[in-house]
Formats: sequence, C-alpha cells, structure tokens
Amino acid sequence: MAFAGRAGFASSVFALLLPLAGCSTAIKQVYYEVRGAKSDIMLISQFQSDTLAAYQSLRFEPATTTVGDRICPPRLLHHYDEQLADASRELRDAYPGGDPALRITTELLYFQNKGLLSGALLLARSRMYDATDDRLVVDALILTESKSFREGSRGDLAESSVKALRRFLRERQAPRSELLDEL
Repeated sequence: MAFAGRAGFASSVFALLLPLAGCSTAIKQVYYEVRGAKSDIMLISQFQSDTLAAYQSLRFEPATTTVGDRICPPRLLHHYDEQLADASRELRDAYPGGDPALRITTELLYFQNKGLLSGALLLARSRMYDATDDRLVVDALILTESKSFREGSRGDLAESSVKALRRFLRERQAPRSELLDEL
C-alpha cells in the first residue's frame, strides 16, 4: 500500500511538472524568435588587432560556391551579393577609399533550410587579400544559424552572415589605442 501511495505521489508530481517542460520549450522558441539568425566568425589565420587599420577601401567580390545548386541555391548567392553591396555602402565611413585596398572574397560552403525540428545553417569562408600584392591578410569562417521560424530564410541567413562580416571589419578598422580610449 505504501508503494502505491508513493507511485501515486510521483505520478502527481510528474503530472504537475509536465506542462513546465513544454513551457521551457516554448520559452526557448520565443528566445530564438527574438534573437533571430546568429553569426559567429572563426579566424583560420593568425590575426593582429591592427592588421586592417592601414586599409582605406574595400572591394567585395561576388560570392561564389563550388558545392553546386543543391547545397547552395543560386538565390542564396543573390541574397548574399545584395548584402555585400549594402555592407560596402555602410562601411564607407570606416573605409573612405583609396589605397591600400582590401579585396574580400566569400565562398558559400554549406546551406541548410530551416526544418520543423532543425535550424537553418549557412557556412561561408571569407578571405581578405591585400589588393596590391594579393597577400592573404585574413582567412575566416562565418557560421550562421537560426532556430527561428521567422528568420530562417536564405535572405535572413545571408543578412546575418554579412552583418557579422561588417561588424568584424568595423571593429578591426580602429587602431588599438583608439579602441582602448573608447573603453
């Protein structure tokens, strides 16, 4: 009888906690909807904090892919190029023009649509070269993911990815001493 009482109590506690499990899932989904797509830049090459400070202009080349249309749809390349054009305009204050110039190429390596139970993913490789001597200055991967139903489209992933690249270029433009002065 005591065992049946404990089992009944455990069942009651489980029944009370069950809705909370769904609640945490709902809370997580609300968080993903508010956050939207998120991008991280991972440097492949060594990078000094003042490496980009000398550059006066940016030259974005159209995004490319070598993995084919099934993995990287042409529409994604189009969205990415639109975002690169916007980034070029938005960074004119930090890179006003002239020499030396930084030539930036981006290769889209992987794309996954948002599924019912999976997030949307975009993996891109961005290489930045000195336009004068074609020396590799920065080599980086940009990983973009979205668990949001609202921001999981190709355009959203391209926008988030280029936004991270734009933020990286803006943050690395100022000489180190100016960055410390702002803190």
